[in-house]
Amino acid sequence: MYNHVLIPVDGSELSEGARQAAIALAKRLDARLTVFYALPTADAYAYATVPPFDGSFLTGSGARRHDEVSAL
Repeated sequence: MYNHVLIPVDGSELSEGARQAAIALAKRLDARLTVFYALPTADAYAYATVPPFDGSFLTGSGARRHDEVSAL
């Protein structure tokens, strides 16, 4: 059936649920799982200061999630 599952996440509660469902699906299908972290586009900051990208989404719970997915 499917041999690769792609899951986009953005740190929201909704994407957390989708991430958990994707992990379960990939396990059931014995499929490869790729997690894509979606960042806001520059258009979202058209009238504001764009914060520098420092990779901070991989700290705290983001780093734990990265470790959980890497362990698959």
